[in-house]
Amino acid sequence: MLMLSIVKIHFESNGKENHHAFRDGGIESIDIEVSIWTMPQEIDNPIYFDQDDRYAAYDCP
Repeated sequence: MLMLSIVKIHFESNGKENHHAFRDGGIESIDIEVSIWTMPQEIDNPIYFDQDDRYAAYDCP
C-alpha cells in the first residue's frame, strides 16, 4: 500500500486559510497506520517523491 496525504490549506467555500490542515492530515495518517497495524502487513518508511511529478499526476494547483 502506498499512502499519499494531500491537504488543502484554504477552504473552497470562503477562501479562508485552514490553520489545522496539516495537523488534521497527520492525525488521519496516524489513524490509517494504526488500522494497518492490526492487519498482517508491514509499514515501510516513506520514499522520496518529486513534488512536480505529484502535482502533475494528481492535478494539484
